[in-house]
Amino acid sequence: MINIDDIADSIRPRHVIFKNPQGEDIKLCEEIFIARDITSLRDREKYLCNIIEAEERMPVCKFINVTSLKYTIGLTIKPRKGQPSGHELQDIMSTPNPFEFLNLIHAAKRRSLALIEQCKMELKYTDDLHTIELILESYMSIDGKYQKQSYLLNFGNFTGHYFNKNEFSQVLQAIVKASDAQPLHLPRQPIATNKFHKLSKVNNRVSSFESTLDQRQLKQIFDLVVEIGLFKKPFTVLDLTNLLENSLTVPISVNNNRDLTALFDCLYQEKYICKNWQSVINKYRCLIGPTGAVITSKNLSATKTNISTKSDNFKKINKIIEKLSITMIKS
Repeated sequence: MINIDDIADSIRPRHVIFKNPQGEDIKLCEEIFIARDITSLRDREKYLCNIIEAEERMPVCKFINVTSLKYTIGLTIKPRKGQPSGHELQDIMSTPNPFEFLNLIHAAKRRSLALIEQCKMELKYTDDLHTIELILESYMSIDGKYQKQSYLLNFGNFTGHYFNKNEFSQVLQAIVKASDAQPLHLPRQPIATNKFHKLSKVNNRVSSFESTLDQRQLKQIFDLVVEIGLFKKPFTVLDLTNLLENSLTVPISVNNNRDLTALFDCLYQEKYICKNWQSVINKYRCLIGPTGAVITSKNLSATKTNISTKSDNFKKINKIIEKLSITMIKS
């Protein structure tokens, strides 16, 4: 059995030292090493996202009142799964010196910010391996030797979130070579056929986008997303078609979540896709956001409330979608 983490590390070793915004070299936080020991990429991704969310929402201190060398502290501690939390805060509470107390507050804040950045970097690495897993599953399902070679040529210029173009190609080729020689260890739930998870109808909720767009309309939307730079290159009309048909073999990277949400919401408002499009994106895990994390329905809901109808891109999206409807009526 081979492990893709080991092969990836042989091409570009993951660091144990992290450079903070001040340019100082510091040891990676313990949570990162815990994440690296999680063999399932999905579980690892979930663990890292939970840490980021907890750190961003957890204030170090509610209020501080320093008077005559006495102070009162109101603390909010939110425990994280698999990691004892609040150890820095316990040190703060036992500190008799208010100046040392403030230093510990700043130290805890610096650690929190560093941990968030480290988690984001580790997420980029994890998402690249997840993409390679998807490519490999499609590769292993192909019977012909030359058909397999042809399939891999599609990813010759692919650039990952963590690995550059050359590194991604080296990692992919090394894992393919190893998997051809012996069974590949993929520590996560298998994916149905060569595509993302097939959804079943649960509680009468639709299992796809149920797109009603024809090829002419798809071409107009493709020209629109290229103009506003919605997706990272390379991106083709076929990618857009496969996205709406839930038949992608690798996830697509998005440059702007707001523009993505605006596009899909406008398509829904004009009845080109289903009402539950956010749930479809969430379950198919078919889109990757600017931070390198898979886009979820939670991300989309939060973004939807912050869409500016006055932005140039929103006006372009709305104009094109309305034009589709007018053209359809005339035809």
